[in-house]
Amino acid sequence: MRDIVIRYASIHDHADVEAIFQEVHQLHVTLRPDCYQPRETLLSLEEFQQAVEEKTLLVADWNGQVVGVLYYSERSRKVTAQMTQRILFIDCLAVTESLRSRGIGRQLLAFAREIRAQQHFDCLELQVNAQNLPARAFYEAIGFTERSINLELLE
Repeated sequence: MRDIVIRYASIHDHADVEAIFQEVHQLHVTLRPDCYQPRETLLSLEEFQQAVEEKTLLVADWNGQVVGVLYYSERSRKVTAQMTQRILFIDCLAVTESLRSRGIGRQLLAFAREIRAQQHFDCLELQVNAQNLPARAFYEAIGFTERSINLELLE
């Protein structure tokens, strides 16, 4: 999609980011009502400000409107006694529903890949709901592979 600018979020983006987070959260509520409940606010102003300051929240800006977000954090995993991996973990990647399948998610991930390289993270990871087939197909199409599977016994 043309005229999309990927940038770090600014404090003025809070309402747009929250609206996109709400879209994704509603999907999670639908897929897993045992784990997710509707919430009035998903990212408080304080949490948002922290993400802006730490530069862990990217937005896709289309003519002044935020139409996509990528929120990430740094994690680590001890691989061996001598080695720990630094992980750029994508906590949320979302594009407003009406603009999906236009390359915006790919552009956000390309920016995240640049951050990974510049900041010398060992890998880029995320989790996706097993029932969210469109998201799984998207991630697999751009090169993500399944590394582990979490199973649940719900009684």
